[in-house]
Amino acid sequence: MRNEVTIGTNGFVNSQYSFRNSITTVLGSASLANPVVFPSRPTPDNGGEFRSAFLSQQSIILGDTLHFNDHSAVQGVLSTSFLNAESYSTTGQITSSDKRNGVLSPTVSLIYTPIRQLMAYFTYADSVEEGDQAPPGAANVHQFLAPYQDRAMRPASSMPSPTPCCSPSTASI
Repeated sequence: MRNEVTIGTNGFVNSQYSFRNSITTVLGSASLANPVVFPSRPTPDNGGEFRSAFLSQQSIILGDTLHFNDHSAVQGVLSTSFLNAESYSTTGQITSSDKRNGVLSPTVSLIYTPIRQLMAYFTYADSVEEGDQAPPGAANVHQFLAPYQDRAMRPASSMPSPTPCCSPSTASI
């Protein structure tokens, strides 16, 4: 038996900016059956930009792969995420705020490697990610939706890349 432990972190901080005035311009209508080349029009005055949103996400990751022998292994990964999303009006007032701390995302994989060049696995994953922001023109403009909770179960297989630079035997760090 052999054990591989992984510890890590990832995340981001992002400010988003929007125009104070919409620059949406109606050019006309057309279809694939009756295409039209529309004349270009000047871009409307955008009124300048303002900070419309702030996002941050930080995750702490802990994983362990337990190899029973050269062919069989089980892998477990658990991450905890800290999510923050705020949206702002053109005057800087907070229009929506969502904070989630310590949201858990587990992943478990059963791995079978019959030969060195082939790996088959079954994975269950339950993960969280920031929600989308409502676009200009929506009733809740710039506000964030609740975080997404994704669940997936899938069997899969993989083989090494045929490209020499990417094969495990020639890769270098």
